[in-house]
Amino acid sequence: MAFDGAVDGQGCVPTTEYIPVQLTGAPAHADGYDEDSNDHRTVDQRRPQRVPYTAATPPRHHEIASRTAIELPQGQLPVAPGWNWDNGRMPGEHVRRLGNMEYGLGQALDIYEPERPRGSVAVLLWHGSGRNERDVMEPLARSVATTGVRVIAPDWNTADGGRGRHHLAASLAFTCDLAESMGFVRVVLAGWSLGANAGLDLVRRCSILGGWRPDAFIGLSGGFDDSPFREPDPNGMSAHPSVPLLLVHGSSDEVVPIGRSRSTFESLRLVGWNVVLREVDTDHAGTVGTIYDPLRRRCVPTSDPGRQALLTTVAGWIAELALAD
Repeated sequence: MAFDGAVDGQGCVPTTEYIPVQLTGAPAHADGYDEDSNDHRTVDQRRPQRVPYTAATPPRHHEIASRTAIELPQGQLPVAPGWNWDNGRMPGEHVRRLGNMEYGLGQALDIYEPERPRGSVAVLLWHGSGRNERDVMEPLARSVATTGVRVIAPDWNTADGGRGRHHLAASLAFTCDLAESMGFVRVVLAGWSLGANAGLDLVRRCSILGGWRPDAFIGLSGGFDDSPFREPDPNGMSAHPSVPLLLVHGSSDEVVPIGRSRSTFESLRLVGWNVVLREVDTDHAGTVGTIYDPLRRRCVPTSDPGRQALLTTVAGWIAELALAD
């Protein structure tokens, strides 16, 4: 997938696609469960603005005082006390997972590091509304990492006093700090379900975090109707929609109807955003390579061949956009 928007005196000329994708062998299950070439900012300008944190006035983005500053040689993975590799390589994959790393506010994340990284990029991957469900993102995070793209998958939940925005902002601060320390030049944001809603609101309303925006955004199975970052002020919308956007949605999604992504795609396209919508033959859980387990009331990994094939496809789309110039 190529995003080849050009810049003229008035802003970005969008590339738009509406691409239904059919994959054989991918059964439908109903779920029920609770560096852009047009961006010439410096690295410092691209990082979220830091705002002092006070309990009385919840910040849009806050300094994480409990975390030691990350200072690493360029291109070297962090290895420090409390940062534990989970048995080196993951089974059958040239990927290592740095697990259970605290990023602030008592929350943890995992870093998926490919053996041979491609490009200087990191993908921050946000899970949905379930409380602290970064494990649900593991199949997708691992699959993206096998393409050579680093992935950071944090826990977050809506009980942080800000409907989740404090956790999400803190995970973004961690990612930007890590990117700066390791010399990454691109940070790509991806989210699933409620995580997709939050990510798109950040992109469309870049004033939320002091003007920061990602180099690209991928929204999986999003409803885009509400999020922890939703603000009523329409003046917060970005005036120059130069961030490439990819929306992916399952045609048999009964949790978040596919019409939500279709209408969001059309509204973004009409105002000039560089946006692609890809429809896939699966349900809500299938876009991240999982299946809903009603006994556990959560999405879990699956060996279903159709879902595995779709997982590889979606991971490839994310990697292609992350590595795009």
